[in-house]
Amino acid sequence: MARYATIVSTGRYVPEIEVTYDMLRERFKATLPEFVDKMEASSGIKRRWHAPENWATSDVAFPAAKLAIQRAGKKRRTST
Repeated sequence: MARYATIVSTGRYVPEIEVTYDMLRERFKATLPEFVDKMEASSGIKRRWHAPENWATSDVAFPAAKLAIQRAGKKRRTST
């Protein structure tokens, strides 16, 4: 029996902590000073966002999933 899935919506969540390349340069200046410059030049990424250290992956995934469900027009099921 073939099974198929359809993506009906997506969601995303960006944590609050912005990490600039200047911050990364400062952090790695003693060990890998040239690495951050190479990473910036090759990746095309302008800004990075980090979650607080005490967060789990689910703390970022949950708001993204809620947004995807909302965009898909789905409603919460109530138990019967």
